[in-house]
Amino acid sequence: MRLVRTDLLRSVAVLVLALGGLVVGLVLARADLVTIGAGFGLVAAASLAWPPPPGVRASMAVDVQRTFEGDPVTLTVTVEADRAASRLDVAVAHPAHWRVTGGDRLAAAPLPRGRRWLHRVTLATDRWGEYDLGAVAVRWTPPTGVGIAEAIVRTPLLVRVLPDPSRLPVLVRPARTRVHAGDHRTRQRGAGTEHADSRRFLPGDDRRAVNWRLTARLGEPWVDERHPERSTDVVLLVDTFDAAALGDAVRAAGALGVAYLAAHDRVGLVAFGGSMRWLRPDGGRYHEQLLLDAVTGIRHFDTDAERDLSSIPTAALPPNALIVAITPLADRRTIAILDDLHARGTDLAIVEVLPAVAPLRGDAALAATRLWELERRATHQRFVRQGLAVATWDGDGSLASTLGELATLRRHTMKQVGR
Repeated sequence: MRLVRTDLLRSVAVLVLALGGLVVGLVLARADLVTIGAGFGLVAAASLAWPPPPGVRASMAVDVQRTFEGDPVTLTVTVEADRAASRLDVAVAHPAHWRVTGGDRLAAAPLPRGRRWLHRVTLATDRWGEYDLGAVAVRWTPPTGVGIAEAIVRTPLLVRVLPDPSRLPVLVRPARTRVHAGDHRTRQRGAGTEHADSRRFLPGDDRRAVNWRLTARLGEPWVDERHPERSTDVVLLVDTFDAAALGDAVRAAGALGVAYLAAHDRVGLVAFGGSMRWLRPDGGRYHEQLLLDAVTGIRHFDTDAERDLSSIPTAALPPNALIVAITPLADRRTIAILDDLHARGTDLAIVEVLPAVAPLRGDAALAATRLWELERRATHQRFVRQGLAVATWDGDGSLASTLGELATLRRHTMKQVGR
C-alpha cells in the first residue's frame, strides 16, 4: 500500500511564503523578510528533497467474531514499512455507538525498517447488530512537517453483537409439556423432585418412594408422590412491524431464548412483519448460537402487505407449544394473528414492549399520541379480559420483573381454567 500526499495545500502555502518573503524583502531592502523567506524556502526544499513516503502494509484482526452487548472486543492493528519511517500515526475508525474501553484510538510511533508495530484497541457497544470494524487510517509525517501522506485501509471484519443473555430467574410456565425431562414442574404425579402428596403403599409401588418416617409413625407403609419436571416447546413470536420497539423486542427475545434453552426446552423463533424469518424449535448449544444469530439478524421492513397466520410455516408452530409474543400491540396484523392463535386454543403469553416515542409539540401531535395510547390500552385490556396473560415492559426497567409479573398472571389464569 502506497501512502498518498494529502497536504498539497500546506506545501503550496510554504512555497508562497518563501517566494513572498524573498521578493518583498529584496524590493524593500529588508534583511529580516529575506531571512524569513529563506527559512520557508529551506523547509520547502527539504520537503522536496526528502524521500517519498514509505510503502506500508497494514492488517487488522479481532479476537472474537461473536460477542454480547457490553462485552469487550480487542482490535489488533499490525503496521509494517518497507523502509524506516520517522513517524507513523494510526487512527482506528470504529462505527457509531461503539466506545473505546482500553488502549488509544489514536497512536503514533517511529517505525524502523522491517519492524512490525502492533497496536491494540479494546472496543465495546451496548447495541446489538452486525458491525464492520475493519477500517484504520495510517499517516506518515516527515521531520520537516511538510509532505504528509496517508491512506485508509479497509479489511472486512464483521463482528456480530448479540443481545444480552442475562439469566432470568422466573420463566413463564407452559400449560402443556413434553414427556422429556426438563425444569418445568407439572401438576401430574410421577417421578420428580418436588413433593406432591403421601398415600398408603400399594402393590407395585417403588420401594424407593417409601416415606420411612411416616411409615414408622403410622405403623403401615406409606409412599411419597412427587411432581415430575418436564420440558416444553417455546416459540418466540417477535413483532417487527414497529421499528421504534424492535430493539427492545430483540433484547427480550434473546434473553428469553437463552433462559428457556438453559431450562432444557426446545426454542424456536418467528420474526413476524414485513419480511418473515423463522427457526424450527430445537435445543442444545449449537441451536443456541443459531437462535442468537437469527435474533440478531431481525430487521424492520416496512410494508402494507397483508399478513395472517397462514403466512407462518406450520413447522414453526408445533402443536402444544408455548408461544411468547413480544409485540407493542400497535399493528392490526399482529393483533389479528394473536386473536387467531387464541381462538385456536394455543398456549399464548404476551410481552408488550412499549416503543420509544419522541416528545412531540403541538396540540395535534399531543392529541394523536393520546389517541394512540388509549387504543393500545384498550387492546391490552381486551386480551386480559379474554384470559390471556399480558405484561408490559418499557425497555428501561427490569425484564426479569416483567417476566415475574407475567408468570404470576399466567398462574392465576391457568388456575381459573383448571390447567
